[in-house]
Amino acid sequence: MNTEITMNEMLVEKPRFGAWKGIALVAILLVSQLVGSIIGGIVYAFYVAATQGQEAVQALAGAEPTPAMVAVIALTSALISAALFVWISIWWARPLLRERGSQGVALTTAPNRMIGVALVAGLMMCILAVVTMNIWPANLETLDGPLATMGRGGFWVQFALVLFALVYAPFIEEYIFRGVLFAAFRRSWGIWPAGIVITLLFTALHAADKLDYLPGFALVFLLSIVTLVLRLRYQSLLPAITMHFVYNLSVLLAEAIALVPTV
Repeated sequence: MNTEITMNEMLVEKPRFGAWKGIALVAILLVSQLVGSIIGGIVYAFYVAATQGQEAVQALAGAEPTPAMVAVIALTSALISAALFVWISIWWARPLLRERGSQGVALTTAPNRMIGVALVAGLMMCILAVVTMNIWPANLETLDGPLATMGRGGFWVQFALVLFALVYAPFIEEYIFRGVLFAAFRRSWGIWPAGIVITLLFTALHAADKLDYLPGFALVFLLSIVTLVLRLRYQSLLPAITMHFVYNLSVLLAEAIALVPTV
């Protein structure tokens, strides 16, 4: 009897959905983003060839990426990588999707009071971001990350940027990082190691837009910590999604009414 119990406990301690599958999902995310970027570049080249001719396509090789080009590549990359990640993660972790707690993906409801907490957290985070960007204004001449480039585009490019900020970032990123990947690493390594890895990974994957504005790294790092705390406190991913959405929306509004200076 004791031997059977020990064997069962050993099976529980080695979850089928754990760190190795989390690492595999990270690799899938990165590779699919790269493939999506290549496909997006090809799509944009065909568009330019159809509307402006072959000479315009040849000129793209030595020219700075335009906001429209960056938007097409970014959207294609995001759509392909998100679709692939969501499909595979649902396949691998289906029983955990609605499991509450730190070992599940926690796609569950949360207490009503969490809405107020997440709202306040998002607004406070926005205030901190505005103060930070007033103390250390961003230099538009040095900002050349994807989102900064899209920010200089026309209406449709700006619309794509808003979609990234209000749809992809709060819903897809939270599902990927604080949901699936955190659950995978936590089931093998425990809460603290999983939290550290997810926070560092989330921050690193925003490097393309933050290398030209280093205070942005601190803001992304803090955002990752706060959303993880909310996810653990309420045993649900919904507060993290809400807080992320409120923060991004508030920052967009702050930029729109010129509360965020540039040099």
